[in-house]
Amino acid sequence: MKIAFDIKVFSAQIGVSRGTYMRPSESERAKVILDALSQRDHELFVFANEKCSEKEAAKFKARFLRFCRRSGWAPFKLAVLRENDAVDAVRRNHIDVFITCDAGIAGACSAFTDCLVCDEQIEPGTLIGHIDAAVASNRQPLIPSETAPRNLPSEDKLWLKYYRVGDLRWNEENLSPYWMNRRRVPFAYTEPSSEGCEVHSMSMEFFGWRNAEGFFGADAKKFKYSHLAAALTFIPYGTMVDHFQHIVYEKPELTPAVRHEEWKRLLGIYQPWLRLDGEIPFFSEGMGWQGQSHIYEAPFYYIDYCLAQTVSLEFWAMLQKDEKAAWERYMAYTVQGGSRTFTELLAHANLSSPFDEACLKTVCEAAKKWLDEFDMTGME
Repeated sequence: MKIAFDIKVFSAQIGVSRGTYMRPSESERAKVILDALSQRDHELFVFANEKCSEKEAAKFKARFLRFCRRSGWAPFKLAVLRENDAVDAVRRNHIDVFITCDAGIAGACSAFTDCLVCDEQIEPGTLIGHIDAAVASNRQPLIPSETAPRNLPSEDKLWLKYYRVGDLRWNEENLSPYWMNRRRVPFAYTEPSSEGCEVHSMSMEFFGWRNAEGFFGADAKKFKYSHLAAALTFIPYGTMVDHFQHIVYEKPELTPAVRHEEWKRLLGIYQPWLRLDGEIPFFSEGMGWQGQSHIYEAPFYYIDYCLAQTVSLEFWAMLQKDEKAAWERYMAYTVQGGSRTFTELLAHANLSSPFDEACLKTVCEAAKKWLDEFDMTGME
């Protein structure tokens, strides 16, 4: 496991300040922590904040490495961070447990790792106990190494913990309101309503574009085009499913033939580009609705997909302009868990509501423009 300390906690714990050498009492305290970490085969990192200059960090590292060599410990890595860069450092280095005294930084990093917020003077034994507990409950990769996609950039290996091979969906139970809000009280507020949860997965599919080449190679362009086109055309289809459900559930006495006719009528409204004169009766005679299991198993769920897809297209549009800003907005939405209603979650993350007509119009126009101008050179 990779264990990271911020420099403030680490200095207080082991006594390596930026201006002095270790005193004997401090060495004993350091040995308690470092012995425990080395016995557990953990890899140690220390992150310095923006107030620590590169020169000070170098001195700190050299001082500690001398102590490590005398004590027989392997060297550790020390990163000097720029302001507000702790989240990137945790993500890039794939840290499993991050120990800090800053609750704000811990909250920002909690999407990527277990964070421990502790007082600088916490007893070493207590601290190690907390680290052991965090390690024991730490998330495990969802994709076995032998099935993981190849050729991903090294800095993006963290994504392998969440991707489902094949459809670029991140697992909703890990990077999700559940994981980020697992300590929320009451527990019912851990996750939002279904349309709120669908925003997480549908939007994350677009964030996955950054690794499309690693998954699809030469077909990455084809994937992006088909993904966006499918997302755009899904909204009228999903709305049609919802409309159809209102008809058949309000009138349960309708015969199968009448239901088929209603489905064909709605196809003409919501998907007029489809041909219904084919040679497969299941589709040409309006029976296609029977292939949509949600109508039977989860009535009226489909409109949640439509609401979430609209929000996901809003994130897609942001990604075309500023990936970092889009991610920050996504995290602002996700970190709320189920503490608010769907529209309140959006408002607190500064996102437009799909119930606002201008929202759907704006994202659809942006997606259509991108598709119209897409360079299909080399696509087969």
